[in-house]
Amino acid sequence: MWTLDLQLTYFDVHNPREMVIHSTNPIEFFSGVSTIAMELLETRALFRRAPYTLGHRYPTERRMDQHRLQSSGRLSWALVSASVFFRQRRRLRNPRALPIEESLVADPWRRGFEAAPETHPVMLEAIEGEIPSDLVGTIYRNSAGRLRIGASEYEHWFDGDGFVSALSVDGVQQKAAFASRFVRTPRFVAQEKPGAFARAQEGLGMASVGAWTPADNGDFFSNVFRLATNPANTSVLWWGDRLLALCEGGLPYRLDPGTLETLGEDLFKDRSISESGVSFFSAHPKRDPTTGELFNIGLTISVPQAIEVYCCSATGELLQRAKVPLKEFTFVHDFAITEKYIVLIMPPWVCPVDGLLQSLWEGGLGQKFGWQEELGTRCVLLKRSDLSTVPWHMTLANLEGTCSQLR
Repeated sequence: MWTLDLQLTYFDVHNPREMVIHSTNPIEFFSGVSTIAMELLETRALFRRAPYTLGHRYPTERRMDQHRLQSSGRLSWALVSASVFFRQRRRLRNPRALPIEESLVADPWRRGFEAAPETHPVMLEAIEGEIPSDLVGTIYRNSAGRLRIGASEYEHWFDGDGFVSALSVDGVQQKAAFASRFVRTPRFVAQEKPGAFARAQEGLGMASVGAWTPADNGDFFSNVFRLATNPANTSVLWWGDRLLALCEGGLPYRLDPGTLETLGEDLFKDRSISESGVSFFSAHPKRDPTTGELFNIGLTISVPQAIEVYCCSATGELLQRAKVPLKEFTFVHDFAITEKYIVLIMPPWVCPVDGLLQSLWEGGLGQKFGWQEELGTRCVLLKRSDLSTVPWHMTLANLEGTCSQLR
């Protein structure tokens, strides 16, 4: 993506400091230039253009030194020269930061954010003790297993590539095995291509658009009208006889339970994905422990925006669905079920229309959301029997009584 870049560097002969303005908004950009020019004239500092660096995580943030730069009096003159130029945005690491390996030695906790190694299915050797004889089964876990490639980083760990691990134990036979593997989503495959991987290694950005991370693959239109890609990185679901990797940002990916090989997108057993018309299936489904029914939600791409609610059988067939309109483009993370109701909580974490439109040009939709306290939190109830909406009103005064009725 091409953006306006400007770097302003203050120099004091004994105490050089630096400040960077980087913005894609021309009005904000030139306003910042005007403000800094006035300050330069007032403090008699030296101002010159320097090589571009990105010393902060989000490209649209403006960062300034915490302390106002004052002239030391050692400079008897001031020079002001400004240059505005276009260049391709590059997410370069701060050259003043420690190299990766040095930072890992200095702060070992950072290793928890390094890329996880894949492990083909391997038998584990018992070092001490025994496996309880009644402990038999497999536990699966899913998380963001890769947050950076070389000098390029995802701008939020919610964008990290999905990584599923499996630990199997058999207390009867005293055996255990382990496997771990990245989910081969289209975006993961695209990023692994030699050219895209090399660009990321050099700090030139990621190949695909993430929910929080704009793409930077050398294409001028790399973010234009591109939906955020699905990392399949949040949770796993054992549904009937299928193992699924889930994420709010798309559809589930089916995995082989033994090898963790990615088998492709999968959803309902009684209809194809195209027939269902579903685009998003939340990473936090709820299962009724008595009936085995599975409930979930997902955003719909429609006008107006809506949350769709799904009621499914224990084996994966879609039984019912219903839409709940959204007053604003709201980030709905989770929900709850009771014996009779489905409870949707819609916080005032919303994306304004201008933010949504801006993301269609420059990507990074997740960065456009903000907390709007004045909107309040909306709570919607649906009957489990037919997914109809229940008209009601909740206040703090009747909260406790209302919650007891919902059970």
